[in-house]
Amino acid sequence: MTEKNTGFELHPEKRGNHALAFSMLLLMCFFWGTTFPLMKGAVAEIERIAPEHKDAAPVIFLTIRYAVASLCVLALLLVDRKLISKLNRRVVGYATLLGLLFLVSMFLQVYGLRLVTPALSAFLTSMMTIFVPIIMWVVFRKPPPLRVFLAALIAVAGAVLIGLGTGGDGEQATQLETSDMILGSVLTLGCAFVFGFFVIYTNYTTIREDPNAITLLLVPISCVGGIVSLCVIGDPSGIVAHIPDFFANGEIMRAVVITAVFATALATYTWNRWQREISPSRAAILYTTEPIFATIVSVFLGDDQFTLWLLAGAACVIAANLWCELGGKKAAPPAAPEGSSARQPVQAGIPAENKL
Repeated sequence: MTEKNTGFELHPEKRGNHALAFSMLLLMCFFWGTTFPLMKGAVAEIERIAPEHKDAAPVIFLTIRYAVASLCVLALLLVDRKLISKLNRRVVGYATLLGLLFLVSMFLQVYGLRLVTPALSAFLTSMMTIFVPIIMWVVFRKPPPLRVFLAALIAVAGAVLIGLGTGGDGEQATQLETSDMILGSVLTLGCAFVFGFFVIYTNYTTIREDPNAITLLLVPISCVGGIVSLCVIGDPSGIVAHIPDFFANGEIMRAVVITAVFATALATYTWNRWQREISPSRAAILYTTEPIFATIVSVFLGDDQFTLWLLAGAACVIAANLWCELGGKKAAPPAAPEGSSARQPVQAGIPAENKL
């Protein structure tokens, strides 16, 4: 008799893959972490090259990123040509709603990233882990334990500490800089909140349909959404005229390649392939390294300064996320419907950046 896979059980024949799975997921977290300073730098370059399209700069970058990522994700068809047969009406519906949620969360994240440092953005986005059980409470009437609310307070305190250190060298932030930081923080928290819905709906959809089939459509749908957004908020013909300039810029193209190829296409494959090989508790600990990597890279590139405020704030946010994830006994997610071949997703250890 075959034991039903709940999504939390390891495949017995693959227990020797722990070290490889951990290494692959750690590398994935590194690339996810690099996206924060890279996106901030690329958006700044787009604003410099096309100042008349400054307000649309985040959307321009994300549209280019997901156009390149779409080409990479379509390579899934070369690996699994059976995916075409799995593209039914329900998959299209799931992918469309997921794509819209994902795109809104990324818009909020990158617009917020223009106003805050990459480190603060990464740690604020990681608070999505705390938002998920709160959203479950509001939507599904499943009240979270008290520790979730206490963890949220600790995480907010940590974010404030990180914000206090963004001035660097002890200089007093101006009123304009303070208001910008507050607005950027609110936008980034909005990203974490929307991404919480994305994660919940992802868990719902991927136990009913093949995750790779959904991903095959989700990324191109995000690209199309970006193009439509540019038509609404910007001047499409003017933006298209600058495309050669964008592709000729080394900083923009470095950010596009790393975020699209490594942090989107390859990260999606890595996440789907290797996360099921490690325990949920180990995954929760592993994914806390993403904002740490973001901070390290940001300090290296000069976008952040390493201060005691940053260290104390980061410790608070990481501790809050781990307490929220590991503070109580987890229940297994619902089983897949009869006849479904889709894998059960592991719910613990949700990363701060998008999984796509």
